[in-house]
Amino acid sequence: MAEQVPYGVATSLINTLASAAFREVASIYGVETEIEWLKETVKDIKAVLADADKKQHTAELIQRWITKLRQVLYEADDLLDEIHTQHLLRERDGKGKVREFFSSSNPIAFRRKIASRIRKIRGKFNGVVETMSKLNLDRRDVETKHEKKNWRETSSFVLQEEMVGREGNKKDIIDLLLNDDNSHQKVSLVAIVGIGGLGKTALAQLVYNDTDVERFFDKRMWVCVSEDSNVNALVKQILESLLGKKQDDQSLELLQNELQQNLAGQKFVLVLDDIWDDFPVKWGELRNFLACGAKGSKILLTTRNQAVANKMGAKMPYLLKGLKNDQSWTLLKRLAFEEDKIMTENLESIGHKIAEKCKGVPLVIRVMGSLLRSKAQESDWEAILEGDFWKLCEDNNSIMPILKLSYDSLASELKQCFAYCSSYPKDWVYEKDILIDLWMAQGFLESEVEKRCPEDVGEDYVHILLMKSFLQDVVMDELGEITQFKMHDLMHDLSRSIISSDHCLYVEGRQNVVRCTIHASPKEYNFDSSQDLQGFGRSRTALKTKREYEKNPSNSFVFTRLRSLDLSHYRKSDLLESIGKMSHLRYLNLSDCSQLTCLPESISNLVNLQTLRLQDCGNLEFSGDIITKLINLRRLDIGYCWAFEDGMPIGLGRMTTLQNLSHFIVGDDDEKRKKAKLNDLKELNLRGRLTIEKLGLVRNVEEESKGVNLRTKKNLISLTLRWGQYSKMKDRDATQLLENLHPHRNLKALTIEEYPGICFSDWLLSCANLVELRFSDIYNCQYLAALEGLGSLKSLHIFGMVKLECIYYKECSSSTNFFPSLEELNIQRCGSLRGWDVHGSITKGMDAKSLLS
Repeated sequence: MAEQVPYGVATSLINTLASAAFREVASIYGVETEIEWLKETVKDIKAVLADADKKQHTAELIQRWITKLRQVLYEADDLLDEIHTQHLLRERDGKGKVREFFSSSNPIAFRRKIASRIRKIRGKFNGVVETMSKLNLDRRDVETKHEKKNWRETSSFVLQEEMVGREGNKKDIIDLLLNDDNSHQKVSLVAIVGIGGLGKTALAQLVYNDTDVERFFDKRMWVCVSEDSNVNALVKQILESLLGKKQDDQSLELLQNELQQNLAGQKFVLVLDDIWDDFPVKWGELRNFLACGAKGSKILLTTRNQAVANKMGAKMPYLLKGLKNDQSWTLLKRLAFEEDKIMTENLESIGHKIAEKCKGVPLVIRVMGSLLRSKAQESDWEAILEGDFWKLCEDNNSIMPILKLSYDSLASELKQCFAYCSSYPKDWVYEKDILIDLWMAQGFLESEVEKRCPEDVGEDYVHILLMKSFLQDVVMDELGEITQFKMHDLMHDLSRSIISSDHCLYVEGRQNVVRCTIHASPKEYNFDSSQDLQGFGRSRTALKTKREYEKNPSNSFVFTRLRSLDLSHYRKSDLLESIGKMSHLRYLNLSDCSQLTCLPESISNLVNLQTLRLQDCGNLEFSGDIITKLINLRRLDIGYCWAFEDGMPIGLGRMTTLQNLSHFIVGDDDEKRKKAKLNDLKELNLRGRLTIEKLGLVRNVEEESKGVNLRTKKNLISLTLRWGQYSKMKDRDATQLLENLHPHRNLKALTIEEYPGICFSDWLLSCANLVELRFSDIYNCQYLAALEGLGSLKSLHIFGMVKLECIYYKECSSSTNFFPSLEELNIQRCGSLRGWDVHGSITKGMDAKSLLS
């Protein structure tokens, strides 16, 4: 088992050691020479990491060196981060310069102690460097620019790829589902059986989303069956799929009753995806809960093991086979060739042979196609064709050697991001933004050369891993933005196999955590149990994969090395005071803590914090000043968080590192506390989605909003402007305020709610990239400007515009340029609307269909 190369920690160390702030600290401690030596030493080490990673599989000495190096790097990173944190605290609190702090508040002995620790770290690096010099490692510049080339042009195909060669299989499965087999059972089974990577799940998805299937069945449900699923969890998942919303934890009897109430007499289809060997035992109980359905209901299951399907009662399992050679070549060719890449006769000949060796397994073909895409020379293709890994696949009856080859071709930065995903269980649905924030918290997205925003680097890495099939099953939102994805079981097996268990670990059940695990996400753990906690002492990640904690954390829960901590669904009313001692924290998730009422003041000590999630904390109240002290915060999610209901804190405008702010709530100043104004958004380079609420509370439009400067925020993709009910703002002020909130033309989604003005700003027509536009509860507006020129608009919603009489359109509009991209037009509660108007000529009775024809 390989050791994970500590590329991210090395990069983070170099950036810290090279920073101006740390050079000042070094001079205070009198360790400038040691710090400069460390910086150059870590650079030298980093230069050989790629070669060490490649050679460790055949050289145990190199593998042991990586283990030792990782320990030294982590220790050095912790020490320097601790020193840097103290520097940030002194700078933030304005207690004088750092030099004054050390001369007055701390004795010379303290400085000597820190200097001694730094010199001790240098001594350990001496040992690492001495060993490194004996390993004959080559210097390599790790580079991912070539990986990023043209992903924007190619990802649309890779992410929305049509399946090749499965049309007949799809028809066969649909026929089995829709066929009434005249059996006496109300619910019968259809099973898709095949080896891993054949595309069983993808085929089931095609069938599940087919219009004939959708019409034939009253209800459709999809459940991904994990290896450790119990009947209670399965019934809960079925209900969530059936009702389209999360279900609270309940007894099996209550869940069963609710399921039967919703399924009684209904003809349904239920997909049980990825059934494992132990499932037939659970099926006996689960089957009884589903017997309430109407005759003709079907269970569609996918499994690798035909014996499992037989035990469950599937009469004739559908044995899925590999693609034919010509189909394999069609898929491989699509993935391997860019538009500007010339397919020579020799390349085509080699490609045909490689496709044939893939044995018709789509996952192998996709992985191989993505790998070949980065190979420009015929010799590279020939080397792959003649590779030893093909024989390993045959000998072991496994495709893992091919997946490993693709992994080995990744740059070091991407390897560590992929390996981190193994902290989660199989079938996990990864939230893109959360995963990127977690990568960032570990220093995986830092760069010495390119001064790029880490969020952008993370986006690139996600796309690359998707293109190379390390991630799959993309979910996109209405704006075409990736929100979720999954990892194939075999890729998850690969992620587990390439690293040692003391690095990334998902712990099943109540197993003890390995004592020195770096990234751990046990399914359940007890914070009050010293036995459960002892394995987390050196951890940098503690994530939760279950929604609730069994017990609540005590103040003994202090892990000073943590970079990422998930306390979502925390059940106590107050947060543990010890949270302020976790000074290395970069990521803290407190979402869905419905009982949480306050945050300790000590949380303001977390000056390294980059991500703070507080959404759905409906009872939380605390001083907003705590937030403004988090000087490195990059994401603040506060949707449905009561703490900000009265407005945003003063000082928000100084948080110039902030990139993602989910909500800005306009406040009303009172005698006790002033609130931030809209102009405080001026210097914030915001991205993603922003909702501005309670605009009706703006008192002086000119003074509070003239400098808000939204039009320079080119990375905002969605903007919601909400005035609030019963706004008494005058029309003139409302119109001016809307004008001042002019967004950048890159905006994709705009919602305007409860706007009290009579007319809209002209900038609305300049938002050429809008995909979604919503007007809601706007009571004074009688006319809408001509919107048909918004060529990218796919969705237009107009709700509750009770005085709206007409929507203008230009007389020159034709069927080709009148809302050319519109797919959805939804108009409700607009009782005064008469139709579309061309210069005063009202066209009545025009529906969306006639307008678009």
